[in-house]
Amino acid sequence: MGIVLNDGTTKIFLNAVSDMDDTSKELRAFLDYVAEKESDDAFVRKLEEAVKQARKNREWRQICRIQYINKYLL
Repeated sequence: MGIVLNDGTTKIFLNAVSDMDDTSKELRAFLDYVAEKESDDAFVRKLEEAVKQARKNREWRQICRIQYINKYLL
C-alpha cells in the first residue's frame, strides 16, 4: 500500500535511524548522512562536497526559491 500524493512529484521516505541490519554498507553510510551522522564513505564525502558547492551557488539557490514559491505559495 502506498501513499498517493497527486502532486506530480516523486517522494522517497527514508527511515534513516532504522536499526535494521539487512542494508548494505553503502546504504547505511548514506542513511547515516541523512541522519546527520559522520561518515568516511567515499560517496558520502562526494555528496557532501556537492551539497556544499550547491549552497554556495547563489544563482542555483535563487532558482530553487523561485520554483518553491511558484509551486507552493502562488
